[in-house]
Amino acid sequence: ATLTYTLVDGSLASETPAYVGALGYDSALASDPLTPDTYTDAIVGGTLALTNSGAFKASNYMLTVLPGDLKVVNGGFTVDLTGGSWTYDGDPHGPTLTGTTTGDTVEYFISDGAGGWTSTGTTPPTVTNVSDGPLTVKVVVTRPGYDPAEDTTTLTITPANTTADSDGYTGTYDALPHGITVTPAISGSTVKYSLTDSTDAADYTLTTSPTATDATTGTTVYFVVTNPNYNPVFGSEVITINKRVVALTTEDASKMYDGSALTNPNWNYDTTGNDGFVAGQGFATATADGTITDVGTAENTFSYTLTAATNADNYTIDVTKGTLTITASTALTVDATDVTEMYDGTAYGVSASANVPTGTTIRYSETPSTDPAAYTLTTSPTATHVDDSKTVYFVATNPNYAPAFGSADVTITPRNIMVTGATQSRAYDGTALSDSSVTLSGDGFLAGEGYEILPTATSTITNVGSVNNIVAAGTLNAATDPHDYSISTTPGTLTVTARELTVQADDQQIAYPADRPANATLTYTLVDGSLSGETPAYVGALGYDAAQLPASQPYSPDTYEKAIVGGTLALTNSGAFKASNYTLTVLPGDLKVVNG
Repeated sequence: ATLTYTLVDGSLASETPAYVGALGYDSALASDPLTPDTYTDAIVGGTLALTNSGAFKASNYMLTVLPGDLKVVNGGFTVDLTGGSWTYDGDPHGPTLTGTTTGDTVEYFISDGAGGWTSTGTTPPTVTNVSDGPLTVKVVVTRPGYDPAEDTTTLTITPANTTADSDGYTGTYDALPHGITVTPAISGSTVKYSLTDSTDAADYTLTTSPTATDATTGTTVYFVVTNPNYNPVFGSEVITINKRVVALTTEDASKMYDGSALTNPNWNYDTTGNDGFVAGQGFATATADGTITDVGTAENTFSYTLTAATNADNYTIDVTKGTLTITASTALTVDATDVTEMYDGTAYGVSASANVPTGTTIRYSETPSTDPAAYTLTTSPTATHVDDSKTVYFVATNPNYAPAFGSADVTITPRNIMVTGATQSRAYDGTALSDSSVTLSGDGFLAGEGYEILPTATSTITNVGSVNNIVAAGTLNAATDPHDYSISTTPGTLTVTARELTVQADDQQIAYPADRPANATLTYTLVDGSLSGETPAYVGALGYDAAQLPASQPYSPDTYEKAIVGGTLALTNSGAFKASNYTLTVLPGDLKVVNG
């Protein structure tokens, strides 16, 4: 069905031949596959015939098929030669050939490096070591009926990875050289060293490890391990040589402050943590040289020099410093005198002093404390008013002495103010006697202080007698603290004396030899002393002064002056009139005896 043909002749214009069936092969051909050759007239008409199509009528034509030739040429085939790259493992590695069949002839070639090929026969070439490659391999395969097939590939061995054990060095200075150690995992490997890092193996030129003898915090040594079949192994290790520790302790000392320096030159090597010096090395001189004079603590420091054979960089001199202690003296004292002052508007404090004035500081407080820090005032607290009176606490501090504490009192006493009520006296006049005035005496008020409203004497008296003129308190002004004054009052005296009431004994006249008038008949007249609204009342009667009359009656005619006197006449209460408010004075009258 795939055989093709070409119209040679016989078709008419406007008629296109149409075909059915297919060309075929001459039955004289051998069976497939045919060997390469040219088989003449082997392709014949087979079942090919004409058929009607459009204007083309098959019956109008006769089909003639001219035979064609069948040419069989050599076939082509391919083979695949696969090489590879292998990590070195000590085994040979060769190519893999695919695409061959039984009867094929196979021959291998390797490049001769000059553009040609060298046959290795039918055995495939192999590579084992890195240096064996890269190797270019060609294969040529021949097969009957086919053109020869060939392919090329490359065989390569890459370096394997390997390791190396390495160790640095860490130790204490011992005056010996120390380096690093490197042990390759693969025998036959080469180790080279350097003090600088590099990724190029050629930079490593030292065949033995660099060393360090003196103390070092870390000297890095770099190395490379090489082997033809392995990748280089780069690494580094550190040489650390620690300083030797020379551990020692200086001794303590202490005393109470006395003004002189405290020292202690003694010291000792520690029993633990002390490496000591390497033989032949050590201190040339050594002493504890701390000092302290004032109260406190100081380290007992250590000074030294080393021998010429001793490198200080190889040692740590670890000194545990003892403590030099000066304790405070207990000889410091402080005192102050109590202060007592009468209130005068001045602020008073105490003045404390210490027995060691040099370097001593005195501080004050209003509250007691055993902590010097609680005393913060640089001057004494003061008291101005009575209510400010207080105990002042103080402390003396000196860096070289124990604190000394003390206290003293500041007392403000009040000013004495005496307020005295007025004293008044007068004769009874029927009205109340009073006097509100007062007299201030004593220490007196300070300027600007005193009474806003003065005290007053408040008593009164009307009738004869005496009363205390009581003082009522006044009001102090706003500037005056009442506690700053001790105010006492003394009453005055109000006295009403009896009013003199005077009556005149009326003169009497009788004729001789009559007896004198009886006492009860003697009369009198009010002369002075009576008050409006009070009517004097009397009891008793006038009488006679015997000294002014003859011893017996009848009296001789004469005028007996002042013979009539008060007798038993006295005042008595009556209504508003009170006899006690008056004193009665009787003016004597005359008794005149005329001739009978």
